[in-house]
Amino acid sequence: MGEVETLQAVLEQISDGGGPEPVPAVCAAVLAEQSLGAVEARTLSWTVPAESAPSGFGRQYILGFPDEQHAAGRMDQLVAAAEQCASFEWDGPATFETTILEEADGVRALAGVLHTGEGEFDTRLYVGFASVGNVLVDVFQPFTGETSFDADSLAALLRDRASEARAFVIEQLTADPPTERPADAPADASAPWSDWTISLDGVGPVRLGADVPSALAAFEGVQIVEPAYANGPWKIIAPHGVSTLSVQPAPGGTTVGAVVVGADYSHGDVDQDGSALPAASGVRIGAPLAEARAAFPGGTSVTVVSSGEDFYDVATRDGRLLRFRADREASDPAAVVIGITLEDATTREEPVFG
Repeated sequence: MGEVETLQAVLEQISDGGGPEPVPAVCAAVLAEQSLGAVEARTLSWTVPAESAPSGFGRQYILGFPDEQHAAGRMDQLVAAAEQCASFEWDGPATFETTILEEADGVRALAGVLHTGEGEFDTRLYVGFASVGNVLVDVFQPFTGETSFDADSLAALLRDRASEARAFVIEQLTADPPTERPADAPADASAPWSDWTISLDGVGPVRLGADVPSALAAFEGVQIVEPAYANGPWKIIAPHGVSTLSVQPAPGGTTVGAVVVGADYSHGDVDQDGSALPAASGVRIGAPLAEARAAFPGGTSVTVVSSGEDFYDVATRDGRLLRFRADREASDPAAVVIGITLEDATTREEPVFG
């Protein structure tokens, strides 16, 4: 191991999901980016000599999921992959040789060597995973040639460090314990949208968890565009025809899972009048992203490479997520907020591999 960077409040996702299917399908669990579905993250990277690893770096992620059930579900699938994917097919023969430790004090851990591809596409990784509570720790480092990797020691180390990681997430990223919060009073539906507040419970009169018809009833007299596909968002267009809100049903389609203020995609229609839209602690559409960081410290800057999306995410221990969508990389000082999403992330459907 070479130079180790400081822990970063950033997350780079290469993909937003998808790709070729391995056989057995459960092996996709170890091939997937574990950050898919996470609501908070910290990243630690280190350099590796070029002769030892073609990519030149290794990485550890500390990932917070919406709740313990989501983290446990992901770890269940990783364990299943470790048990079933010693040899599998993924655009050719592949192997995943692992050690799975017995659960201790609520902590589960496994580690091993993942080998995929041949020739110029030959990829070899040391990998390790550990979970406790709503936290998953994910470690990988590429290597070349043969290995004398001690999977038992890495798994044991991850198991010992997982509880520390969970304590860090609780201390640094979210409040603990996830206690009942007094709900804020819904806003007057007849008031201008600009008077509404984006809180952890809803946007103005639209409450997370409310049934969709009652949520839409708050928008009497304005244009409501029906979803373009099953369980898609309802788009509400302001009377002046520029600003928009979107009501996204939770899986199942009957209750509100998320509310989007302004743009719901960085490269779509981003021409929004922030002065006519609700604000989150004074942060409106069109404000510098730095204002969101100041109002909501401790969040994670996220980049999705495949879609070019950039966010600043802030999560709570009870699975509420505030996402400030940026018009460029969130690390750019000139980044501007073009959309704000409030989501009950506990309603997300966990990806199922196999």
